[in-house]
Amino acid sequence: TIGLPLMESRMSYRHLTEVNAVLPADHGCIASTGIGEPQRAMFHYYAGVKTKRIDAVDKSKRDEFMKSLNCDYFLIEHETFGKKKIPEPPAEQGPWKLIWEDMHSGKELFRLYQKEPK
Repeated sequence: TIGLPLMESRMSYRHLTEVNAVLPADHGCIASTGIGEPQRAMFHYYAGVKTKRIDAVDKSKRDEFMKSLNCDYFLIEHETFGKKKIPEPPAEQGPWKLIWEDMHSGKELFRLYQKEPK
């Protein structure tokens, strides 16, 4: 039972509140990809962050959907097991700058990008 708090802290998503340090209170729209519904719920519960999930839109309509959203932030989750390339926000909607990164349980990498002025 001595190690239980440490184990629980590694499994909790409470650390996601750290994203608020880089997000202004009036951040507006945040698009996301790769984030499962449980993780989206944890971002909302712990950090008050809601995202617009582009994965839910048919691939042929994603560019149009992204343009209509006009989000200044893009949140990506990447499962670190395997040697897959870490996804990036759509270049045509950018340029983007990485402003926050966090790892959960050593297997889920979260990255938040902010759109830079052109």
